[in-house]
Amino acid sequence: MDWKGRRTNKEIIELDFPIGVAASQFGATETNILKIHHSSKRVYIVPKERR
Repeated sequence: MDWKGRRTNKEIIELDFPIGVAASQFGATETNILKIHHSSKRVYIVPKERR
């Protein structure tokens, strides 16, 4: 939910095993976190950097 209490249609999932590489301008790191973006017609799954 956002700061106004509305749904953001995003989920963050943490798995027990590495799923791929999250790339940024500072390099690439192995990650086990996914961010899922839901829209009315599509679903996007993106690897997310560990914190």
